[in-house]
Amino acid sequence: MRNAQTMNDYSEIKHGLACLEEARKRGITEKLGAALDATHAGVWSETQRLFNSWLPAMFHNTFIACVSEHLGPINQEDTLGRLSMWRAYGGVNGVALILNPRFLYNPDMGSIATSPVLYADADEFCVQFTSMIQGLENIADLLARSPANQIANLAFNVLKYSIICTKHPGFAEEKEWRVIYSPDMGASKYVRESVEIICDLPQVVQKIQLRNDPNNNIIGLDPSELIESIIIGPVKFPMTVREILYKDMLICGFSNINTRIRESNIPLRI
Repeated sequence: MRNAQTMNDYSEIKHGLACLEEARKRGITEKLGAALDATHAGVWSETQRLFNSWLPAMFHNTFIACVSEHLGPINQEDTLGRLSMWRAYGGVNGVALILNPRFLYNPDMGSIATSPVLYADADEFCVQFTSMIQGLENIADLLARSPANQIANLAFNVLKYSIICTKHPGFAEEKEWRVIYSPDMGASKYVRESVEIICDLPQVVQKIQLRNDPNNNIIGLDPSELIESIIIGPVKFPMTVREILYKDMLICGFSNINTRIRESNIPLRI
């Protein structure tokens, strides 16, 4: 997971914050406040306090790993991959790792969160935000029976992830999901910090340890379970890449390796 400030979309988080600010200008966030205060007086004020106090950390100490939805047989993605992703991220010898999405739903990994991305401009953001408020209003009785601090934390996370997981609609074909880690808001024992040089820039990265911990309900992270298959290419030397992948997967205990590795036949010149 890399710091959001170093990601290739330079507007990461800023775009979401601008959309939230537009919702404030249109009075929509005040509707959220009214819905919350109807369950517990003062919850909205506490939510705003939390949000404003943690906003600098969201900008400067949020780490994100990005994955794309894999559509499988639809549009032949099982055999081709997605051309836009090859061009943007494949490099000269790229492979696509097809992951079992079970890893997205591990519930007990500390402050690691996962979420799909909302591709929206300010208008669409406000539509979705209004729909969310209506959903909260529909469960007002349930919220009223929950502790006020719990509701404030829930509302804080609504605001937090609304800015972290909203992107410009021009990126919609990525179909992105995000794995999000905010160490200032709570560390996870399953993450290790490292300093790496990426594109000549020394930077801190956060690495999720790829091993299961069934005693704590952490499953699906072992590489042989996490990686369902690999699509090679388009690359110059697919057989060379395949041989190395086969050897490494054999060492790591993968089964049915030959059926897990396939080559993209997109005639793209690298």
